Amino acid sequence: TQFIRRQRAEQRERDARADAGDGLDLLEHRALIRVREPVEGPAIFTDDHRRHQLDLLAVPALKEQTHLPVIVDPSHAPGRRDWVEPMSLAAVAAGADGIIIEVHNDPDKAICDAAQQVPTSEFRELTSKIEAIAAVVGKTVSRA
Repeated sequence: TQFIRRQRAEQRERDARADAGDGLDLLEHRALIRVREPVEGPAIFTDDHRRHQLDLLAVPALKEQTHLPVIVDPSHAPGRRDWVEPMSLAAVAAGADGIIIEVHNDPDKAICDAAQQVPTSEFRELTSKIEAIAAVVGKTVSRA
């Protein structure tokens, strides 16, 4: 777990912007990043259900504290394709500006990250659900 004080996060953003210009996004990926002072350490449970903790509380916190787009990767934290959908929908509901979903025609034969890739055949239905949640929270979906 990594906690970043607001001032330090703002300094990191300034430093990154100096290097990247306007091509800078914030990505919740593999690590728990909180842009606030913790009162006590968070309860982190070690189990077989996830590889990393996907902290969706970081989405509204980052949106409140920065003008940058917040992108969530719902695949890597659970490392399981059956959890990509609920994490994707939750990320959109939390206000994420974008999500990254790994898709493969035959995920079990993928060279990398096979367990977390969504089959192409299921992606259209997932996209429809994402669009529905996005509409509820006043966002639109752009397919890049």
